[in-house]
Amino acid sequence: MMKVLVASEDSRAAADIRGAVVTIGTFDGVHCGHRVLIDSAVNRAGEQNRKSVVITFEPHPRSVLPDSRQPELLTTYGEKLALFASRGVDSTLVVPFDRARSLQDPVDFITKTVHGLLRPEHVFVGYDFRFGRERSGDPALLTEQGEGLGFGVSTVGPVAIDGQVVKSTAVREALRTGRVHEAARALGRFYSLTGRVVAGAGRGRTLQARTANLGAVPAEKLVPGNGVYA
Repeated sequence: MMKVLVASEDSRAAADIRGAVVTIGTFDGVHCGHRVLIDSAVNRAGEQNRKSVVITFEPHPRSVLPDSRQPELLTTYGEKLALFASRGVDSTLVVPFDRARSLQDPVDFITKTVHGLLRPEHVFVGYDFRFGRERSGDPALLTEQGEGLGFGVSTVGPVAIDGQVVKSTAVREALRTGRVHEAARALGRFYSLTGRVVAGAGRGRTLQARTANLGAVPAEKLVPGNGVYA
């Protein structure tokens, strides 16, 4: 069973996963591009008899940054953790993201959180990974710091499906416009919503198909464009 730890600078909870193989990101949607990163960490950890760890942020950083609007999420916090576990991740280290964290110097994040808590053997990040104040940290800085702190860094390039780079923003746009099969290819699964079934207008009977109308969907979740989906 995957362990879930919450990061704090004086935490001892991460002691048993030090020396792990790590990947870092927000990972909204846990799409096919994210899965390459996660699987790379899990596979290397298995080869070296180490633990695999995902470092992620909660809430989504865009919900905290002053120049960003509240994102429509592809996965809730619980859904994201379940998807990590399904890939064989041993532990997830959740970094609480607030205004203070958004102002943190990127080197400070590396030395206090990544290295300070985990002492990783290796870190996998995406080519577009940014972190720290004003998103000033990038894979090059992480690699440079890793050399001095004793861990390796691998930067994973973009993953493309049907000629389009897989990104959470593109998946959101596909869902908003009803292109659910395109979104499913990028996610590696069909997009799902969880909510309470409520009474609708009875249109399903006219279509001779069973339908369900969902209510009480989590407020932060993206709801696809209006339509009947089968």
